[in-house]
Formats: sequence, structure tokens, C-alpha cells
Amino acid sequence: MVTVIIIRNTMSFAVGCGVTPWVTNTGYQNAFILAAFAGLAQVLTFLAVVKWKGVEGCGEGEVIQVCEGEPGCSSLDSEIS
Repeated sequence: MVTVIIIRNTMSFAVGCGVTPWVTNTGYQNAFILAAFAGLAQVLTFLAVVKWKGVEGCGEGEVIQVCEGEPGCSSLDSEIS
């Protein structure tokens, strides 16, 4: 709950001190266009990371391979199979 309150207060501060003067100085149209391109840049960054495998997770098969032959992993093999 504390995390939600911190995020809410941070967003409130951002709107009051960042977004309002930005919209006032550039106008609604230019501010929304710039915000749209900023969001597009964020999405493209994510897609680039996925395409070039910058984030590699550990699948179930990899967990079994790592645990094979170790004493504490025999119960893990029976649960997944």
C-alpha cells in the first residue's frame, strides 16, 4: 500500500511541476505529439531488446538441466514431469 501511495504522490508532483508548464509553453497539440513519439521510442526500445535477446529468461527445461545430478533436485524433476 505504501508503494501505491509513493507512486501516486510522485505522479502528482510530475504533473504539477513538469507536464503543466510543458503543455502551457508548447500547446496541447505539440505536447501530445511529442508525448506520442516518446511513448513510441519506449516501445521500440523494448522490441529491440526482445529482438536481439537482451533479456534471456530461464525456461523449465533449463532448470531441469541445471539440477540434473544434484542431490536436492530429485524432487524438482518429479514435480515437473
